Amino acid sequence: MALTKATFSMINGEIASIRDFGAVGDGVTDDTAALTAFFNHANANPGVRHLMDPLVYRVTAPLPSITVSDVWIEGAGTEIHDTGTLLSGTVLRWGGAPGTVGPMVNITAVSGAGNQRISGVNFIGIGIDCNSGGLTYGMEIKSARFCNIEVSIANAALVGLQLSVVATLGEGKDLQRCNILLNSRQIEAPNGFGLVLGGDSVSNVSMNRFQ
Repeated sequence: MALTKATFSMINGEIASIRDFGAVGDGVTDDTAALTAFFNHANANPGVRHLMDPLVYRVTAPLPSITVSDVWIEGAGTEIHDTGTLLSGTVLRWGGAPGTVGPMVNITAVSGAGNQRISGVNFIGIGIDCNSGGLTYGMEIKSARFCNIEVSIANAALVGLQLSVVATLGEGKDLQRCNILLNSRQIEAPNGFGLVLGGDSVSNVSMNRFQ
């Protein structure tokens, strides 16, 4: 998908670009502050498409959790390669301390007996490079429904994509009815798992569509 609209700052409050937040995307500059502001803005403005360019964004700390429904963060797509550049397209690349406990991206309901699950999150067209095991988890999703997830995740120390449930919730906390397209690579971190489905004694990950 061509993201020509990402070159504009803001269009009637319907589109926000990562450029508005000062991200450089050269793979060397630390873009953590810009991405933190970008993710916080997406949380505060559900339904607004937040677009990222086909660049490599260096991240040195886990990003703010997506904790509300209908957040939309969209990249230009990614591919995993066997030669040359490992991940191409829109990539979040870990550049922090090795062995840092992740995930880099977390989509989750807020645990609590009075809280609701989240739904309708779009996180698509983005790659997560854990830098040969430098980060324990690439991405985690907990107690969400009707979400669209399209990611490429490489080389988490433990798990590339973890799907599970929060501890408590005021309604059914299962992770269900999501569309999940995952490209995964663990060659440089061979002790990790590309995908893990979790749950507890009363809730689980079920009725999702995987590709």
